[in-house]
Amino acid sequence: MAGEMERYFVLAPRVAPGHVFIEDYDAPRAYDFDYAKGVPITAGEPAELRYTDPAATRPDLVSGVHLFPVVSARFRDVLADAGGADEVEYHPVRLVCTRTGETDLTYRMMNILGNVACLDRAASNFETLGDTPFITELRRLAVDLAPLQGRSIARMDEVRDIVLVSGVLRERMERAGITGVEFAAPEEYET
Repeated sequence: MAGEMERYFVLAPRVAPGHVFIEDYDAPRAYDFDYAKGVPITAGEPAELRYTDPAATRPDLVSGVHLFPVVSARFRDVLADAGGADEVEYHPVRLVCTRTGETDLTYRMMNILGNVACLDRAASNFETLGDTPFITELRRLAVDLAPLQGRSIARMDEVRDIVLVSGVLRERMERAGITGVEFAAPEEYET
């Protein structure tokens, strides 16, 4: 178990039957284009995320057509308890059921701060766009753990759609029953 706590895992959204799925949204430009840069953003008006099924359950990490992570108060509490409160910033969103007009104001867009360059280039297998550093295909992911030490949650600088969580945060999320998430060891991660 101690070895698992020292590891990092890829955090991915898990779309489950019966969960809210965002089908349409309006959001400040910063939500779509700046959230992956790892820097604080100024958002202005809250994003409005729309779904249709009034019987759907709202998971702790909401999936859909939006690009940015949207998380519940439970998700935020578990992250804060694991020491990750300073690694993120939150911005308000509105989850709206288009059939009923019901609006939930408790969710937040999560902006992960301080992208971490932690790709183990020697052990990973990937293709770049010509002579640029931009990775276009990732066949095998290997992570250099040294730059991640002390972080509960981090976005990889080299592949910004990959979010890593510490073994401690993963264990706490599983124990708390956080929904809408799944975890993969980097060596098992598939794009």
